[in-house]
Amino acid sequence: MIDGVQYSQQETISGIWFTNFENSRFLECDGGACADASNTPSASIHGAPDVIEALDSQARVLTHIDKKIAPTGSFAIRFTGRRSAKSHEPRFLGDGSRDILIERVLDVQLVK
Repeated sequence: MIDGVQYSQQETISGIWFTNFENSRFLECDGGACADASNTPSASIHGAPDVIEALDSQARVLTHIDKKIAPTGSFAIRFTGRRSAKSHEPRFLGDGSRDILIERVLDVQLVK
């Protein structure tokens, strides 16, 4: 259990991460299945500050965004992490129905 949430075992997870100033959502999918990810329930991503900064930093480089502001765009990401064991009702506007804990960022690509 981490921060009161029961998570699965660590594994490699991939999908599409959408982020802008106000929202951040993750849709789990793999390769060609990502084209049809709109039917996938979204998840909220979490991680240690240095892990989230690594994700944001790679996204900023890909979009040529100044370091002082949040990245904006859609990104195909692959990471080692864990899924929450249970889904939940959204806790706030834009919240996903599951939590994903990112432990190590493996790859970030801009989705065009």
